[in-house]
Amino acid sequence: KHSWILQQVNKPWKVVSIGQEIDVFGKRYPVRVVLSNKNVVQLQQECIVYTTSKISDEEIVKRLKQFLKKCLQEYITSIYDQVSSYTKVPNVKIRYRYMTSRFGVCYALKKEICLNTYLACFSKKAIHAVLCHEYAHFYQPNHSKKYYDVLYKMYPSYEKDMLELKYVVF
Repeated sequence: KHSWILQQVNKPWKVVSIGQEIDVFGKRYPVRVVLSNKNVVQLQQECIVYTTSKISDEEIVKRLKQFLKKCLQEYITSIYDQVSSYTKVPNVKIRYRYMTSRFGVCYALKKEICLNTYLACFSKKAIHAVLCHEYAHFYQPNHSKKYYDVLYKMYPSYEKDMLELKYVVF
């Protein structure tokens, strides 16, 4: 298995982590903590965590995760009507949570999609592709040829836009 192991090691793995830097919609920003009279995270040329008192590294990560969730929710809200119209699946509830092994889950019977909050780290095209991937499960529950026929009809550039997510490690 030596050649297979070497092949896996040489893949362009992308590790999602939050710390001194953070990726938001595919762009990397340095993180800076600023003492202030407010508790908020803002994105400018850098990601600034404003805080009223000194906070631990764990608290910084917690606030950055909350910020990512808010960014993802706002983006999904902005495209929700458009995606619902061309997927022809109305009134789908979208939930968000941090997951360690997948980008999204479709609960077809509940008419619900759960998206991995870490998606906010990737480009909007990749997020759109994941959302359409989950929507396609309303028509076909498995990843059969029929499923991909539905998905590519719904989102023709799916494969290209998903490349960014190919070797991601959470």
